Amino acid sequence: MRSLGTIATVFAAASVAACVHAGTPVSMDAAALQAWAGKPWDKAALMHTTVEVGRYRGVPVMAEHPCSDVCPQYTVRIIHY
Repeated sequence: MRSLGTIATVFAAASVAACVHAGTPVSMDAAALQAWAGKPWDKAALMHTTVEVGRYRGVPVMAEHPCSDVCPQYTVRIIHY
């Protein structure tokens, strides 16, 4: 049986993902941001893009996906304010 904290984190991550794909910046707490950052992502689809993930304490959180060598295998994700 899953704990309520785990279930809440899963729902928070799902709502963040839904808002990100809808283009609406969402307010995130540390747990939601960490859950989003820990999820797998498609290197080929996100290669050479920058997206606003949401807002943490009112500050925009961005995710950049640069690749400079063997793409898309070596695409990295940099998450920052």
